[in-house]
Amino acid sequence: EVKSLLRDRDFLVALSRSINRDDINQLVYMGFTNDAIEIWPEAVQSDPEVQATYGYDVEAANALLDGIGMTERDGDGMRLTPEGKRLSLTIIGLPDYAIHLDVGELVVSFWREVGIRATLDAVPSEVWWPRVREGDYDVVAYQTDYASTPHGTLYALTYPRSFFPVDPSTYWAPRWGTWYATGGVEGDEPDLEDGKRLVELYEQALQTVDEAEKQAIMEETFHTLALDMWPIHLGANRAEPCIIKRNFKNMATWGEVFWPFYGIKASKPEQCYFEPGERQWTGVDRSGLRKRYPTPDRRHSHGAAHAWGAPPALAAGLLPKQSTPPHDTLSCFRPHFASFAIQTPSLIPLPAVAPAPASPPAGGRRGCGWRGRW
Repeated sequence: EVKSLLRDRDFLVALSRSINRDDINQLVYMGFTNDAIEIWPEAVQSDPEVQATYGYDVEAANALLDGIGMTERDGDGMRLTPEGKRLSLTIIGLPDYAIHLDVGELVVSFWREVGIRATLDAVPSEVWWPRVREGDYDVVAYQTDYASTPHGTLYALTYPRSFFPVDPSTYWAPRWGTWYATGGVEGDEPDLEDGKRLVELYEQALQTVDEAEKQAIMEETFHTLALDMWPIHLGANRAEPCIIKRNFKNMATWGEVFWPFYGIKASKPEQCYFEPGERQWTGVDRSGLRKRYPTPDRRHSHGAAHAWGAPPALAAGLLPKQSTPPHDTLSCFRPHFASFAIQTPSLIPLPAVAPAPASPPAGGRRGCGWRGRW
């Protein structure tokens, strides 16, 4: 019954509209995250149907839940399923990405406000992939790999898991992705029309040479995902600040960060250097001992990033506590794929006693977010 709800677009829109994305942005991301809808191309952003899924509106969310028959509540004030059964969604998150769990806790509280019970489960990395491949969760808290690059569709087609159900790590449809990746040996064949269409679009894109045709394929892909809400995005691109010590020179003030180009390595760090003549600064080493370190000059700059812990992305041995002189510079690296989303595994086939429909249920398309599994 949970899987059936996760295939109901009205249910997913209700989950989306009950989330206060501005609060998440301020409380977790320090206000650096762009509006979630900005993850899509302009043509998708301008679609009124897509726009209606992102606005925070508790009253509208409650109306949608009432409309699909979830009017009865238990003794705790939580909604029962349309069949009158207790509902509890399990959200999984990876402890390696603690920020995902922080967002997950907020989502649990937002959903509770509209009567949807959910629990957050921090899943160790040792059992993460077995659970993902089997679809053993209702919702997953994870980032999506949406990126804008100078090469247009190149990134989407070389790392397609968030766009097309073709990989076991397609969090919103892991069983579909496993089926495609194993040639049908494992997993489940897509049983929803939009899922089948996304696989067709992926294979067309791989065989298409003309860039304009590829772009048209991707635009249809984006529109399908946005309307189906696979997944539900909570924020678009965000800036990730990097603190740079004032005597660390020639550092880029802006750069793009997306897999596999994580970190400062893509911003020509070999051109950076330490300015000599600065005063000492105080820090703590990994043992917790407070020490004073002389500022290195160019003659000792070999390996200095590890020795002196300049930018956090390069620091290895030191955790700066206080620097002299003050007013270190701030350099922001903006990732282009950092949309955080809830994704539901509702694309897992329903039990034989309740076969999945061949087309989206009445009321619209299905969606996932927060990497909810389907």
